[in-house]
Amino acid sequence: RLCCCVPGVVLFSLVGVLGVTPFLCPAAFLTLTAVLSAISLGWTANMGVACVFGARRLRQCTTVDWHRKLVQLQEQFPEDSDVLHMVILPNYKEDEKMLFQTLEGIAESPMARSCIHVVLAMEEREGAAAEAKANRLIARMADRFADICATYHPANLPGDLAGKSSNTQWAYQRALQRYAAKVAQFDASRVFVTVGDADTLWHRQYFSYIAYDGLCMPKRERQWALWQPVMLLMRNLYSCPGPNRISGYITLMYELSGLVQCGAVPHTVFSSYSLTLKLASHRLVGGWDRDVIAEDHHMYIKCFAAPLWEQAQERSVARSAGAACGADADGRAAIVPRVHLRPVFLPATSFLIESSDGWL
Repeated sequence: RLCCCVPGVVLFSLVGVLGVTPFLCPAAFLTLTAVLSAISLGWTANMGVACVFGARRLRQCTTVDWHRKLVQLQEQFPEDSDVLHMVILPNYKEDEKMLFQTLEGIAESPMARSCIHVVLAMEEREGAAAEAKANRLIARMADRFADICATYHPANLPGDLAGKSSNTQWAYQRALQRYAAKVAQFDASRVFVTVGDADTLWHRQYFSYIAYDGLCMPKRERQWALWQPVMLLMRNLYSCPGPNRISGYITLMYELSGLVQCGAVPHTVFSSYSLTLKLASHRLVGGWDRDVIAEDHHMYIKCFAAPLWEQAQERSVARSAGAACGADADGRAAIVPRVHLRPVFLPATSFLIESSDGWL
């Protein structure tokens, strides 16, 4: 709980200092604002330059047939290259037409009929309308995927906070039960779990790309990987209010520059992303937390911390074992990060916030 308070405390403390120092010490105020302005300018300039390289990579990657590369790789290594995709779409009172468009977008993947299993994560509190909507969507799309099903997250479960994270966790657990027999035939590092907002339109090569990219790396690296596409909040760019468009541009620049530099500067997943079942089911991860609303950054930090805790526990056990047998075991093995973000320079398009009731 204390750690959760740190960002807010830092932010409001800084605002408070800026509000007080002009009256107490004008020189300190001018120095502080100059430093903050320099930091903002440097950060913005860095983001702009990185976006130039990101846009170039985005254009290059969209011209490549990643599915063909995947098929060639699978033909070369037929024993350890089969994959399975689970796509979880948490939603609540979403427009049926929009959900259908999302499903159609996923179905455009060359892997859809053979490898992609879609889970419509509905909310029980939406009522009978949710079940009717899910049934209609499943009936229309059943022949487009390896499988499609719906789950219904119960209302008022103890420990649950209504939102995307708890719904995702419920759907994830139900999906593991439904596909247990299929999943058992695969190495867990070759089962890719994708979570997306209900309005996300992934590039048709996205699922082929993450499968290809995952299979190109050693199993030990693949199991700790998360994949993030370039999020374009532009499906309704010209119908939403002007201030919202600005936020869409800022989000695009921040996410694109973050993906370009994620090898050197830490960056987290956002909105729609993928990870391996091996990572999602890690004993210190156990899927998504049920007591938060937005799950993307939270899940990334949870996954990032899991191997660090695991290494710390192993070091503690080694130290105890060494002490018990009289060996010289100081347990000083380095604890190193293992989770890594894999940038996917393919677009995933979604909506900006918009209301039919007006701007306010």
